[in-house]
Amino acid sequence: MKRFLKTWLFIIPLILSGCIPKKNSTTKIHETSQISYAVEHSYSEILEFKIKWSEVFEIDLQNYYVYFYSKTCSHCQNLKNLVIETALKTRIIFFVEASEEVIIKNYAKPQFCLTSAEIFAISGYPSIAQISNKICIKNVSGEDQILMILNFLNEKYIG
Repeated sequence: MKRFLKTWLFIIPLILSGCIPKKNSTTKIHETSQISYAVEHSYSEILEFKIKWSEVFEIDLQNYYVYFYSKTCSHCQNLKNLVIETALKTRIIFFVEASEEVIIKNYAKPQFCLTSAEIFAISGYPSIAQISNKICIKNVSGEDQILMILNFLNEKYIG
């Protein structure tokens, strides 16, 4: 019982200070990026930006990004609001949802300068690829790496 009380005496101030979120919180503020927002976005908002794996190199833009996500991935869920908001504002992020079509390989990170979805691969979810002139020039995975790219895009295109 003493251990239980000591634990709660430590946890209660953390909950009250906001270090540990309250369970019934309805708005989410993304604190790890430079942008804060209280809007809960849905993937239905970006239907015009959803593409198939085979279309990764077929977008008619000189420079764009392709974000690979899974609805069951916790890291993807952490990034969801920020990546959707950034896509809606910049209009240069396209989305590929997890499917059997997506190629995932452990050695995907060094695969740069590719021009075909048949040989292109990601190393997991979430991932983002930068495509310039129909060539993949950057292919990174992981929440922290993607946050850096999203913060860069928000500074560059949104101000």
